[in-house]
Amino acid sequence: MPRVVAAETLDHLATDDPAARRSRRDLVRVHRCMGTRSIVMRAWRELAMAARGGQPLRILEIGAGDGSLLLGVAKVMAPNWPPVQLTLLDRQDIVSPATLAGYAALGWTAQVHVADVLAWADGPAGGDAGKAWPRWHLANAVTREDAVLSVHAGFSAQEITAVWPRASGTWRTREFAAGPFIHCFIAPRARVE
Repeated sequence: MPRVVAAETLDHLATDDPAARRSRRDLVRVHRCMGTRSIVMRAWRELAMAARGGQPLRILEIGAGDGSLLLGVAKVMAPNWPPVQLTLLDRQDIVSPATLAGYAALGWTAQVHVADVLAWADGPAGGDAGKAWPRWHLANAVTREDAVLSVHAGFSAQEITAVWPRASGTWRTREFAAGPFIHCFIAPRARVE
């Protein structure tokens, strides 16, 4: 089933809207149920193996939300990692100063970039969508509605790899389904010997 990208309600609610705050709390529970943190940690271990002696890793999180999911991962991974330059990309800036300070305390540089991912990809910076999302009864209406839209907009197969820059073979890409509604894309730069 082809991807269908539609605006999600949460993207258009004010950051202090009670429904938006409740939906972000819902998303924390959804990620916990889906095991997202463990999946990200496994994928990031591949990046650590690709890291070049002491050079900072550059990581982009698409749809970063409040940045707390990756901060939890960073707290576990940072002691054994080189420095990280993290870009938290989302359509809204809801990353708190405390979250940014949490990254800084780990020696990571985190910056928030507010943009739609497709607009970002066109700029100079360079899950299975066919299945219905389960009904999260503890989630508010915004979360339930946006979950369906998110699944339908999700990547599958090798979609990201197909459009990733192929400049002289400098990227080693790996793209795979990592569980229900979770799609991973890893693209470390190939080592130059």
